[in-house]
Amino acid sequence: MSVRLFFNELSLQSCIHHDSHPKSIADEFVSLLFQLVRSGTDKALYRPADFLISDFGSGYTFSKWIDEKTDDLDRRRFFKSIISKVPNIETMQTEDLDLDVSFNGVSTIGFLYSYLHDGISVSLFSSSIWDFNSLSVEINKLDEEGEIEPFDSYVRHASQCKHVENHENYIINESRISVNDGENLIDYLGDHCPNILLCESAKVQISELSPGNCHFLQVRKLMFSLTDYVNKWDRGQFDPRSIDFDISPESKATMQQYSAERTFTGPEGKEITFSLHAKITPESWRVYVHPDSENKTITIGYVGKHLRTQKFN
Repeated sequence: MSVRLFFNELSLQSCIHHDSHPKSIADEFVSLLFQLVRSGTDKALYRPADFLISDFGSGYTFSKWIDEKTDDLDRRRFFKSIISKVPNIETMQTEDLDLDVSFNGVSTIGFLYSYLHDGISVSLFSSSIWDFNSLSVEINKLDEEGEIEPFDSYVRHASQCKHVENHENYIINESRISVNDGENLIDYLGDHCPNILLCESAKVQISELSPGNCHFLQVRKLMFSLTDYVNKWDRGQFDPRSIDFDISPESKATMQQYSAERTFTGPEGKEITFSLHAKITPESWRVYVHPDSENKTITIGYVGKHLRTQKFN
């Protein structure tokens, strides 16, 4: 599946205080999109409904940029094509979200969907705060008790052509792998990472994940992260902090009461009781993992909705 591009709407607000002429900002942004698409991303830009008419300096808009007389008609045709292929970001079909993504304390729909779909956020170069190839964001999700549970993560990002180089390997790998559903993901793990082991229960659950589904994209992201970790794991105990997901064990009380629900038959036919789990959004999904620090393997036991706990049942 090609990497998707999501517009960072916060970069429009920064233009008001930027010294560059808005046309120059627009020219640079379209050049950025052109280079990203040429590198192999999806040929579409997910953006807000008012994207074309949003003022980013002295009344200047992308609608005006498209209509300007210029010798560079190819760039304008290119830009019109990538903004006409997808609906507005607000209409993206997804499950009810139980999380919010914010940057410097401000909620952002562009970073939210870029995070969920493991895409690349693209910004107008309207401030030095956008001059980075990745940006730290705060994820706020509701736990099973309805309380906000914050944690830090990041989104891939570009605002200038120089940032594209940092994402080229990721773009190429995503395009080449073509892991676009659960069955493909199982095949990929078997071919590329023999130290990621799947219980039969997890195989069935992963195989049922459909293309484009937010759960599939998050599970795929987790499996790639675990694969990268295991392929370099040659000493020491498993370190969940090295994985870009919130991974923690169950409470003692939960394991005493519901350990049977977390016991699955491993690939070698032995039963394994799982406690360590990664939290997947939306809808509070869980992926149970069992690292073996001696053999340097990670077994996946369960992928799906939140299991019962001492607090959640």
